[in-house]
Amino acid sequence: MTTSTNSQDLSQVMTASFLYGSCIVPSLSDDNLKQNSLVLILYNLNTNRSIVASGTSSGSNPPTFQIAFVPGTDSGELASTDQLQGISINVKNSNGNNWEVNQDTTGNNPVWNLLPQDLGIIGTGSQATIEFEISNIVTTNQVTASSSGSSTTTLMYITYSNIPGYADGSFALPIIITLGEIESFQAIPVSAGTDEGTVNFNFTWKVFYADYVTLGSDNTQRDLEVNVNPVQLTLNLLDSNQSQQTLYAWVNTSNGPEQVAQQTIELESWWPTP
Repeated sequence: MTTSTNSQDLSQVMTASFLYGSCIVPSLSDDNLKQNSLVLILYNLNTNRSIVASGTSSGSNPPTFQIAFVPGTDSGELASTDQLQGISINVKNSNGNNWEVNQDTTGNNPVWNLLPQDLGIIGTGSQATIEFEISNIVTTNQVTASSSGSSTTTLMYITYSNIPGYADGSFALPIIITLGEIESFQAIPVSAGTDEGTVNFNFTWKVFYADYVTLGSDNTQRDLEVNVNPVQLTLNLLDSNQSQQTLYAWVNTSNGPEQVAQQTIELESWWPTP
């Protein structure tokens, strides 16, 4: 690590995050691999100068940002070493910054070197960010389903070194490996039905990381679009089989559909207006 009395903390002037969220979906079998992608964005928090101020002397070694993932097949690990080697990282939007990326597979686990070609690292104004696409992320690590959806968290590390004026250090960004997630599920009474005890409902939901959903008290209404709703149903609340409705989230596997999340709404108290 580079440590000197005049070395600043890079995290005070630069930050890293995922631009469109940090969730990926596991593959439930080797026959049905799901390829995920993430977008990493690096920000210059300075408003009036680049990360490295103009006139700063460069060191003997080039500034380097190195990305690494946690290898393995247990909870808290992203993927096997073979799967990690298939990941691709490229500049997505340079915004006028000049960086190169190369993958190093000489060690036990692959790493990716992000190499700024200009000493300023990241500019200001319209050049204050740079984006990298991390694609072909595949994992067969198992996540156990539960009634509310399931996930496990691993980390992506960005280790930086040889940044003039700054101490070596690292960022750690969480990656969430998730199966299905039902964020919301609502039933809105629209009007009374024509028969005693019946009510017309609009069902709405918001579901992530599923191939399709099913809706019904008996789990037989299938192949609904994940987020194409509302769906209107007329239900007889005097019938105990209809007085609650369940939304199920499913993913397709080589062994057939697998249910990954469910959420139930009780409807008994919603009686039709006389």
